[in-house]
Amino acid sequence: MAEMGWGQINISAGSTITENFNTIGTTATATLPTGWRIAAVSAARTLSTYASAGTATANTGGGGSAIVTSGLWNFGAGANNVGTDRAIGGLHASSSNRTINVFAQLTNNGSGAISSFTISYDVEKYRNGSLAV
Repeated sequence: MAEMGWGQINISAGSTITENFNTIGTTATATLPTGWRIAAVSAARTLSTYASAGTATANTGGGGSAIVTSGLWNFGAGANNVGTDRAIGGLHASSSNRTINVFAQLTNNGSGAISSFTISYDVEKYRNGSLAV
């Protein structure tokens, strides 16, 4: 019997895991680090699943470049998208990709149970825009 497996981010009690996406490079189809996935969903404010999400972006851009295409993005700080400070995310359009989901699969590989953990993140905005609440 074949089993499906995905890479995961191994955690254990007392450990700190950090991901800044700076290793994905500047290409449009950048592969995400192990354990990370990203998805674009056509319906607004809709959650997809880790299993259905992809492991790569589809567009690249950043400071000084035009970001106009709807979809999954590999954003870069600095002029002409050459910066090594990277961020993943997306751009939605009124009729497509209205929700962008980012997932991380965490697996406890330690010897003890993890009773709680804290997840934090920073948001970078590369385009003006708004979404009514």
